[in-house]
Amino acid sequence: MIVSAGSQFPGTWQGKVHSVFTNSVNLLIDAPHVPSMLTLLCNDRNMSERCLALTADVANRLFPRLVPGMPVACCGHALELALPDFPLLDFSHLAATPWKSPMPPALDDTERAALNKQLPGAVDFLLKMEAEMPRSSLRSAAISCFEAFVADMRETLAPNPRLLARLVGAGPGLTPSGDDLLVGLCCALHGMRHPLFVDLQAQLPALLSNTTFVSRAMLEDAMQGTFHRPLAELRQALMTGKSQMEIRKALQRAAEFGASSGCDGTRGLLLGLQSFQNSVSLSGQQPDIQPVAPFQVDR
Repeated sequence: MIVSAGSQFPGTWQGKVHSVFTNSVNLLIDAPHVPSMLTLLCNDRNMSERCLALTADVANRLFPRLVPGMPVACCGHALELALPDFPLLDFSHLAATPWKSPMPPALDDTERAALNKQLPGAVDFLLKMEAEMPRSSLRSAAISCFEAFVADMRETLAPNPRLLARLVGAGPGLTPSGDDLLVGLCCALHGMRHPLFVDLQAQLPALLSNTTFVSRAMLEDAMQGTFHRPLAELRQALMTGKSQMEIRKALQRAAEFGASSGCDGTRGLLLGLQSFQNSVSLSGQQPDIQPVAPFQVDR
């Protein structure tokens, strides 16, 4: 019934169903020391540390019966829903192996060279995928704002508070494009152990009230260095010198997350790696930074 449990999901808490979708259910939690949002998934493809992944057949039987406001409770490793004829979701067998977002590898000179070599092809592949997506003026505006933010941060080596405030909550979607782009950027900076990641950690919390409940959860995770599986695995593939075919498979999985969320998160990751991975050397010194042209997308 249960295929994977995120490290933040277990505990003793009460809450209620917040929102129901075909492949996921978001839970609003009212308990100290527990994330405010936890999520049920229909498989572990898009796993995160705050998720519980069910088998597809269980999810297909359960999700259509859940409605916003329905109470839910967890005790240790057992989830109870307000459905008397539905059994407890017992995930105690997963207690020893909780899912965690993988830590990024340390880049050596060989892996850094491989990353530089693979990034242009990864960007081209993403742009081909984006070309098949419906156009959105709101998304395009969020991308332009993000590119300006990254360019300014690359020049000044500090996040611009005004530009950052314009990004949070900007664009369409349950998780607005501006937030998804920032999650991807955090994934890149965290992966490189870049000092700018700490700067974003300091500035973002004050802006979280500007966006949606679900998006706040993703940004909170990103500030802690945890990311959904597709984005984390793409970062791993890029930073560990995987083959072009393996990187394209990982990129496609990451880009297909959600509607446009996956493409935006992937774009943020790639532009972050492209813009900042040469600004931090293995010895911690900051060499000269060369200009990086923004991605070109049909707007």
